[in-house]
Amino acid sequence: MTSLADLVPRWPRLNALLDEALEMPAAERAAWMQRLQDEPADLLGTLRRLLETPARADTHDFLDAPPRLFNPASFEADAAAPQPGVQVGPYRLIGVLGEGGMGSVWLAERSDGQLKRRVALKLPHVTWAGNLAERMARERDILATLDHPNIARLYDAGVDAMGRPWLALEYVQGRSIDVYARELAFHMPARIALLLQVCSAVAYAHSRLVIHRDLKPSNILVNDEGQVRLLDFGIAKLVQGDHTEATALTRLSGRALTPDYASPEQVRGEALGTASDVYSLGVVAYELLAGRRPYKLKRGSAAELEEAIAGVEPPLASDCASTPALKKALRGDLDAILNKALKKKPGERYATVDTLADDLRRHQRGHAVLARPDSRAYRLRKYVGRHRVGVAASAALLLTAAGGTAVSVWQAAQAREHADRAEQALAQQIAVQDLYVDTMSAIAATAGDNPSAFAEPKAVSKMLRARLDTATSRLTDNPRQWQALHKAVMTQLSFLGDYQGAYEVGSRLLSHLKQQGSGEPFNVVVTHAAIGRSLLQLGRHEESEAICREGLAWAPEHGDERTELARLSLAVDLANSLIGGPKRGEAETLLQWVEEVSGKRHAHTSVHADGMVQRSMLHLGFDEPRALQSAQLAWDRLQRVGDRTDDGTIFALSNLGVAALANGLPAQAETALREAHSLSAKLYGRDDRDTVRNLGRLAAAIARQGRHDELRQWLIEQATAARAVNTPAAQAAQRVIRGHQIENEALYGDAAAALALIKDDLDATWKDTNILEAERFLIAESRVIAGSDRRRDALAHAQKMDRALTERQRQRPTGFRVGVVLVQAQIANEQFAVARETALALARLQSEREATKAWPYVATLELAALAAANSGDLRTASRELAALQSATQSVPAPTKVEGAESALRRAEILRRTGDAEQVGTLAASARQLLEGRHASDHAACVGRPATGSKTLKLRSAGASAPYDSAGDIQEPALQLCR
Repeated sequence: MTSLADLVPRWPRLNALLDEALEMPAAERAAWMQRLQDEPADLLGTLRRLLETPARADTHDFLDAPPRLFNPASFEADAAAPQPGVQVGPYRLIGVLGEGGMGSVWLAERSDGQLKRRVALKLPHVTWAGNLAERMARERDILATLDHPNIARLYDAGVDAMGRPWLALEYVQGRSIDVYARELAFHMPARIALLLQVCSAVAYAHSRLVIHRDLKPSNILVNDEGQVRLLDFGIAKLVQGDHTEATALTRLSGRALTPDYASPEQVRGEALGTASDVYSLGVVAYELLAGRRPYKLKRGSAAELEEAIAGVEPPLASDCASTPALKKALRGDLDAILNKALKKKPGERYATVDTLADDLRRHQRGHAVLARPDSRAYRLRKYVGRHRVGVAASAALLLTAAGGTAVSVWQAAQAREHADRAEQALAQQIAVQDLYVDTMSAIAATAGDNPSAFAEPKAVSKMLRARLDTATSRLTDNPRQWQALHKAVMTQLSFLGDYQGAYEVGSRLLSHLKQQGSGEPFNVVVTHAAIGRSLLQLGRHEESEAICREGLAWAPEHGDERTELARLSLAVDLANSLIGGPKRGEAETLLQWVEEVSGKRHAHTSVHADGMVQRSMLHLGFDEPRALQSAQLAWDRLQRVGDRTDDGTIFALSNLGVAALANGLPAQAETALREAHSLSAKLYGRDDRDTVRNLGRLAAAIARQGRHDELRQWLIEQATAARAVNTPAAQAAQRVIRGHQIENEALYGDAAAALALIKDDLDATWKDTNILEAERFLIAESRVIAGSDRRRDALAHAQKMDRALTERQRQRPTGFRVGVVLVQAQIANEQFAVARETALALARLQSEREATKAWPYVATLELAALAAANSGDLRTASRELAALQSATQSVPAPTKVEGAESALRRAEILRRTGDAEQVGTLAASARQLLEGRHASDHAACVGRPATGSKTLKLRSAGASAPYDSAGDIQEPALQLCR
């Protein structure tokens, strides 16, 4: 037997050989051993015994007599116990991560000068038994075969100088899956997404003939990025066929399992198969989704455990849920899925973990799940459910609206004793109901023959329009019902995002109203408005303007209150169509008129506030202080309105938040945007494009307050939730969220993290109609790329954005922001003459459009002066900088980073013109603005020597020129280098 004294000096060599051997296929080890004959015989003997034991892992009582290098009883317990700082193999112990009855897990780090990596080191207690050695060796062997992103990796394994086996596992910084979901208040789709990650890991292990046998929340950790890691294969067993054979481990009375999550066959000590993991995963899923376990098993003998499992049927998860919303979410499919996973007999459960995961995914997509009886009625309900937004919910919404309109009209008719009008309204409601019943029936029939037909874009819209044509062909003698159906479908198509369809149906309706001559002025006006909004969404601004003007001309100057309100609302729509073009002056005059008229006669309505919100939007990007003033007045007015709508509230709050952001007031912006986002998500869902836009605006408000860690975690949660829903809108939401993750890391100064998030999907992002204000986070991407020394890439990115602008966008804040980024990229690439020309043209356009009290104008003038300075025209640069300082001092920087960049641009111009004192002042200002950024960030203000030809290094600020190698400190200078 090898003694401790003999082996300790050779341990590093033995450990290195063991590592090398374990990395190669077992079939190649014999030949490899033959090539080691020059090694000492005792070392080779120990190595051979260590390599032979795994081969017996599944057929013998493994490590009954492990290669003992010393007698543990000869050591004092205190001396032998692991302590911080103690060396175990090549690892130094740092601190205890967890304790168990059979051993402990330590945080450790490698200390032999090789790869620096922290690991979770598994160690037995000093007085360890053979069965523990079996567990440790089994886990080593099993994990060595598993390579999956959701399974904690095995890095290393061995026996230390005291004879203790150890395993070095991936150190997962995370929380157990139940705690993670509970602390973050995850909603149902996100919890299911976590479960699907677990299923993926377990299914992979099963494919490698490994079952886990101890699935429970504490063995399933989730890190800060929302990624699952499955731990502790300590009692896992290689599968032989469908079941496992008992070993000493499973025969021991103290078998290692967690009864609350154990399968019936596991508690009874029977042969185990993959179905056992399905059962345990079902218990985990039940607890994660319902918030409690299906039952509490008795503690005690195996007989008591078997009796508890065999005699207690778990209640439906929906019956155990604590809230009505949770009960509703679980009732039906999820109840059935959990029930099937928890069947007492293995053959009645899901055959594999993959089929369990498939059913969870089918539930998420709205398809029929395998756990429920197949019937035509059930499949029809699921199909309609999958198109809830397109059909069922929209139909319910419109039917409710139709019903509400009918009731309102009925009440008005009663008040005016116009029973005939109420009767007509009720008949119209019935016609709309019939249309939607007919449409859903047609969808059901088509789905039965071709379920994929409605996965195509606008498929539901097309069906609705087809059924409209069929229905209205029978109503030639009933113009009111004909009109009611067209109005309902026009509204529905707009809601579905089919603006072309809404425009066409609306045009037919408008023509019919005018031809009949029986349409009330109110109906004519609102139809004009609906058509105008559809055209605006289609980018047909001139046509939108024309239809709005036509509607205003049609309506009488004075009519009943609702017609006059509709006319005022149409005037606001007309102003909206004018804002983005050359008629902004007319738009402002029109909005002033709306405000005056509505303030005199309709101050109690939301129309008055809507006009004020539109005035604020008129000034955004042109005159930021006025935009904020108008937004605040609009919100104050809206709060006093008795009949304000949820849409109007979201609109006003969101606009207030954007105006506050533009004026450098992120805390005020957050308050408004948080409420806007919450209300929008509640009304329209998390993936609605306006909800996502408000999410992005809220993220910007939080980032600009420096709460980067908090925002990072929140955006991860939002991204996880979006990934759980496989729809085009959810995919667009993911791109928006990623864009604001990039912006957050950029504002924090973590360039590496920001770069890791960037993908080359500019075209898809820009063209996706689900994404609003795409240029805001695409600009963040460009700035990050520029700051990483990829100057050519940054220029290509900016040029691509510039080419994508429409002529209308080019004259709007969108175009101004993109123009600034383009000039910055040109300067970073030392294209100073081109940058100067671009900046001057941009400044002229901004001046013509009266966009001179907004930050892009300030940045444009600074960049124009900087380009002149870099070209050697110091007189022009100095003159323009002096004019700039007096003309734009009242315009605040939107973020601290942009404020620092502005200071650095001006400092560079002044340094070149010889004004050292002001350079120092600006340097100190920039330094203060950039305090608290990421430790690795080089975008901090640092005093640097600058003499002679030295220049200021200002990549992200729009200039780039290297320092030379000479010089002492002669004047303050600054470096901004991401």
